Amino acid sequence: MTPNDEVINIYQALINGLHGVDYNWEYPRDQAEWDGLFALLKATKKQFDKKGLIATMAYYPDSRQEKLLAVGGRAAAARPLVDST
Repeated sequence: MTPNDEVINIYQALINGLHGVDYNWEYPRDQAEWDGLFALLKATKKQFDKKGLIATMAYYPDSRQEKLLAVGGRAAAARPLVDST
């Protein structure tokens, strides 16, 4: 079990009648933080979709964030997660 799996299990236990979870990590500082956030969102959606729950992420654009997302095509990789709601 990964740390993300543990977090997701806690969320599922706490939801109790709610529709899902919204991540609001306003300004990841570097690529490693973006990668971690992306992995957590992807793992959450995978588990939540099975139960009809939703996972969303707030995003606050600024020029630094766009540069980080552009590295390695991460913005394109995130698009299916963003557009799937």
